[in-house]
Amino acid sequence: MRIRPPLLAAMTAAFTVLVPAAQSARQAEPPTLIATVGPAALITLTSADGHAVTTLLEGTYTIQVSDKSASHNFHLFGPDLNQTTTVAEVGDKTWTVTLKPGGYAFVCDPHQAVGMRGTFSVVAPTRLAAPLDKKQIVGRTTGKRGSGVFTGTLQRNATGATLEWQMTLHRLTSTAVAAHIHGARPGRSGGILIPLCGPCGASSSGTTSVPAAAIPALLSGATYVNVHTKKNPRGEIRGQLTVQG
Repeated sequence: MRIRPPLLAAMTAAFTVLVPAAQSARQAEPPTLIATVGPAALITLTSADGHAVTTLLEGTYTIQVSDKSASHNFHLFGPDLNQTTTVAEVGDKTWTVTLKPGGYAFVCDPHQAVGMRGTFSVVAPTRLAAPLDKKQIVGRTTGKRGSGVFTGTLQRNATGATLEWQMTLHRLTSTAVAAHIHGARPGRSGGILIPLCGPCGASSSGTTSVPAAAIPALLSGATYVNVHTKKNPRGEIRGQLTVQG
């Protein structure tokens, strides 16, 4: 049967719409958490990169559960959630859960009294902030008077989160050539997780994408804002990000 040009065009348009939709579905996979219990008297819940879970943004997560002992179980509970393996069960399974704001616990029911338990909190869209100064820089800086303030709001989306941020800078040795969010605890240096601006004005703002893997670090105090200048390319002022609620 011969397909008329208008019909062929309509079919082509429909196919063009379907392909991006399929790509979006692949991109929208929820972040993964790793739950492990046993074989010894140990129970853990970590992010995919191995960091202990302490604070998460509300939303849907995939939890890969590994129950390694017939004498333990992995029991996760909190607001509108009560999920568990059985004590006799050994093996791996995958849960898809929706976490709401509030407190959660994970325990081995037979042995929680001897310490096989942990807790974490889930928060709604979250405010982050950091005062910026030279005292937090690791290593030497020629800047003496620089300061600043960074604030932002973190909101979960299908592929991670978005960060809407504002930053003001004062008395730097020159214009900031760049500013980034790096991953590390106070007193240590780490790699760039999230670019912010470059060059940066005395007052800057923007909205940037945050990969899912970076969210646990942002919520646990393991990231900092670093402002770079020409005289201090490794950083002139810095501030550790903390959750404001």
